[in-house]
Amino acid sequence: MEINYLKLFQQNPRSDLNDLSTVPNTGMNNQQIQQLEQLWNNGNQFPTVVKEFLSIGGIYNWIFEGGDQKQLRSLINRYCQEINYSITRPFMALTKSFSDPQFFIVFLDENQIDPKVYELNLYTNDELSQYGVSRLEAIGGTLSQAINEAVYNYRNSELLGLL
Repeated sequence: MEINYLKLFQQNPRSDLNDLSTVPNTGMNNQQIQQLEQLWNNGNQFPTVVKEFLSIGGIYNWIFEGGDQKQLRSLINRYCQEINYSITRPFMALTKSFSDPQFFIVFLDENQIDPKVYELNLYTNDELSQYGVSRLEAIGGTLSQAINEAVYNYRNSELLGLL
């Protein structure tokens, strides 16, 4: 697959470029991506940047410290059942926060090139009020912006000696 939007991510295959023992990004092949399209997007193709992301780091990626798509989806479904919440639109999970049950997702029926990233909080209604957060909220950027900014910020912190 030709990468047009996530070149920076593709060119930075691991968190520590000087340490070859660090785990590199592990992508999915076209067949694996098509299987997910069948499962999660009614057979429709994923947005372009979603496909690029999966082909670079859909099995494992250092940006989101993981990436097992099926495991993330299963975890979200379990939390949704526990709080009686349903997501009716096709989506893909990018990562979970260190403090479950917060996730970052994209909707697959939105922008067919570069969808927005959303924060999904699967707390109980009481916890949402207590923490002052919304159930679902756009974080203000697209998937390519979020990934490229994460790579840039990490590399910049490295150069400044902060990591």
